Amino acid sequence: MAIATKGYESAEDDVVNVHEPTDVELTDYAQELTFLPDLSDLSPTHIDFSAANVLNLTLSFDDQAMLVNVLKTHRNIMNACGNALPPPAYRVVCDINVEHHVPIKRRARRISIRYLQKLYEPLKGLLKANLVSFSNRQ
Repeated sequence: MAIATKGYESAEDDVVNVHEPTDVELTDYAQELTFLPDLSDLSPTHIDFSAANVLNLTLSFDDQAMLVNVLKTHRNIMNACGNALPPPAYRVVCDINVEHHVPIKRRARRISIRYLQKLYEPLKGLLKANLVSFSNRQ
């Protein structure tokens, strides 16, 4: 594969770099494997709305009832641990206000093996709640 880089210099200053492919064995990828969560268990998440982490003693009875109703309305975005997941962001590339500038798009990248366990449970929760989905885009 040949890559030509062109800048503001003259035509004779054009640089051509050649990148030769390397042979990679499957054993080289042994530490790079990622296992997606098993979503075959579709057991619903049971949430106790009278638990101590839901009740707020500083709220009035009406405000507490309103809080519980909001939580019940959005119970489908709760994961199995009882923690609320972030609200769904449909077709959002960047959530930072960039005015009229084009948002920055980042390609998917590999995740280090030491972070996979930390990522597994939140990813499983997001996939179960249908807040994210698989993509085949390159």
